[in-house]
Amino acid sequence: MGQHILAGSTTTARSSKSPHVASSRRCTASITRRTPTLVQGGDGNLWGTTEEGGASNAGTVFKITLTGTLTTIYSFCSQSGCTDGAYPLAALVQATDGNFYGTTSSYFGDGYGTVFQITPSGTLTTLHSFSGTDGATPWAGLIQGTDGNLYGTTLSGGANGDGTAFCVTTTGTLTTLYSFGSGASSPYAGLCQDTTNGRLYGTTYLGGANSAGTYFTIPVP
Repeated sequence: MGQHILAGSTTTARSSKSPHVASSRRCTASITRRTPTLVQGGDGNLWGTTEEGGASNAGTVFKITLTGTLTTIYSFCSQSGCTDGAYPLAALVQATDGNFYGTTSSYFGDGYGTVFQITPSGTLTTLHSFSGTDGATPWAGLIQGTDGNLYGTTLSGGANGDGTAFCVTTTGTLTTLYSFGSGASSPYAGLCQDTTNGRLYGTTYLGGANSAGTYFTIPVP
């Protein structure tokens, strides 16, 4: 699937006044490195992740009430070999089915990262385990597209080793939309979808005419 570089540097991209960008409504909450934010769930509580800590010191999913009562919902690396993932770096998204979805980076060597689903009651399902060739080390969170699927990026891996943009269904079927490396690489941030034209927008940390990153768009299949 094709990728279109809209701007050759992150500085130019940030100053863009494109109406498509202005009208984008579906974006990851975490758009910079290691800055996971909270999301308010349908239950009124705030939901989030920690990069480390928990029973295995590999990160957690938690919820906290507006008055400050915290509950650890899940501790990563609870399964043998950390097949459930480790070290989530990004925020969660609550999909229309009521479940929360997120990514783990596994950047300390416990695999290549995962996409997971977790129910409000704490049942975690690993939807996809990255293999390297289909992406590695997802640094950002997910968005739910207008088609109901989840979209995100991986920092590395893919056909060229420089990161990917991907689509994954809520049942775990993953499709690589683009492998970075030709003029743009290392997408730390997640994606936005313009709800008027359906296209995905994002940024890369490296590449571009000035070797300072790019601002790109990818069509949804």
